[in-house]
Amino acid sequence: MFPFHEIHARRLYGPLKPCNGSGVCFFKREWRLKKNEGVMLNWLKNFFSSDTFVFFLNFFKKPHQIGAVVPSSDQLAKAMTKYVGKCEGQEAFHYLEAGAGTGVFTDVILEKMRPQDHLDIVEVDAVFCELLEKKYAHKSNVHICNCSILDWHKDAFYDVIISGLPLNAFDPSIVEAVLLQYQVLTKKSGIVTYFEYQGIPEIKKILVGSKTRENFLKTSKLISNFSKSYEFCHVHVWRNFPPAIVHYFKIH
Repeated sequence: MFPFHEIHARRLYGPLKPCNGSGVCFFKREWRLKKNEGVMLNWLKNFFSSDTFVFFLNFFKKPHQIGAVVPSSDQLAKAMTKYVGKCEGQEAFHYLEAGAGTGVFTDVILEKMRPQDHLDIVEVDAVFCELLEKKYAHKSNVHICNCSILDWHKDAFYDVIISGLPLNAFDPSIVEAVLLQYQVLTKKSGIVTYFEYQGIPEIKKILVGSKTRENFLKTSKLISNFSKSYEFCHVHVWRNFPPAIVHYFKIH
């Protein structure tokens, strides 16, 4: 009869090769098993200490404020920051990111910025804001404010605003105020980028209650009217969960 631990190893790795009585082969397989367990433990450790886990946990605490289960993909970040670094005729560009979350868009913005450019980050969630402070507070051309975009006021106007706010999850009155705030904060011919998830509006129209549906339809109309006035382009980003549509607005 084989010892229990050797039977267990056989089930995992198949028949053992002869070891000339030394037991080397068995212990090599035992080491592989421990190594695989270590890889899994490291993965779990990294996940629970990652930005993704922070985002995931925060979604379940504040679903109406966060609007997504996981952070945006690199492809969505690339589309959202398309016009960062493309302004012309100025010594320094001013950027505003509203609703930065864990900083997926922020990383790409900073990659495209020059040392003389400036980025203001406005994030209402305290957990996300603390994370952003740890990542970017040491940068002299980045300012982080833990407040609502509606409470953000600054003398300078922005060349580009990157909006990560889940407007479709907000009440109509808030959406109307946010869109007006974007117009106020943006320079003439400045760009505002905003994204929404594909198919979510249609699903909400079917599944939500009558009162929520009424509010959602009002919100959709406000965004649609804003798009008719200012949108000059939009792109579909399929490599994201869920797939998204990025809208580009030029404020005039």
